[in-house]
Amino acid sequence: MDFGIKLANCERLPLRDGVGRMAVAAEQYGYDSVWVADHIVIPNDITLDEEHKAVIELAQKQNADALISLAFVAGQTRRVRLGTSVMVLPLRNPVLAAKMLASLDALSGGRVILGTGIGWMAEEFGALGAPAYKQRGRITDEWIRIMRACWTQKNPAYKGDHYSFSPVHFSPQPEKPIPIWVGGNSPAALRRAGTLGDGWLGSRVGPADIPPAIAAIRQAAEAAGRDPAKLTMALGLEADILEQGAAKPQAGLFAPPERGLIGTIAEITDRVGVLKEAGIQHLELRFRTARDEKITTLEPTLECMQQFAETVMPKFRSRAAAR
Repeated sequence: MDFGIKLANCERLPLRDGVGRMAVAAEQYGYDSVWVADHIVIPNDITLDEEHKAVIELAQKQNADALISLAFVAGQTRRVRLGTSVMVLPLRNPVLAAKMLASLDALSGGRVILGTGIGWMAEEFGALGAPAYKQRGRITDEWIRIMRACWTQKNPAYKGDHYSFSPVHFSPQPEKPIPIWVGGNSPAALRRAGTLGDGWLGSRVGPADIPPAIAAIRQAAEAAGRDPAKLTMALGLEADILEQGAAKPQAGLFAPPERGLIGTIAEITDRVGVLKEAGIQHLELRFRTARDEKITTLEPTLECMQQFAETVMPKFRSRAAAR
């Protein structure tokens, strides 16, 4: 199993520490990947449920661009994969986004993973003059096809319902395909992961929900004539290492605990084992210490990262993958 760290480009920590220092530490501790969140703007006139309210409070505190943040990280690291969790693809021009991702991939030595989603904030679409919010699922499907054309065809061109362009010279093109992991837990997202994606990047999913989600993805892949065994199954989960007997959160972003990795080292280890048995191959950890308004320095997060790396990760590494 592989493990990644969510960086603090949209959290409360000082930006250079929460992106640069955290990424360098992740590589040092043996993590496989680092990830950034994506919102371009946060409109003031939005109504949110409790879960989204907690997320947006973080982004309103700090909201650095996803690809600029990963470019900053690429210059300070050599091994960790660089992922978006997740890029709201229909907010962007698809050819420009393909260009930026391909450039980042080339300059980083082929380390990019595109985690992508359709977005959920209608007001953000409106503020940016993006394509119709209600069409964002179909637009995302088209954008994925456009990006793959740009990355693989000699003279890419495209004619679709939402975007068309005549043959162009596109450079650089990735030396190997940039993996596209489809984010989201809805039936449409699971179908998209199976029919168009190279994998699934679920979020805040409990163990009981994973087998039917993976089954739906594999069924969609088979129906599309694709090999489901080639798809990567990943989850992004809130994480918090607690002392024995410590109270677990009952509200907010980190509740319910069963939809994250929250507990003692022993409890977290058991939970990771369950996830692996269910078919999850990659975990993206979102530590509470990077999101708590009472914590203003990176050190508590570094301690959690190191503790997890030294006590949990070795139990799920093959001998060949051990760092």
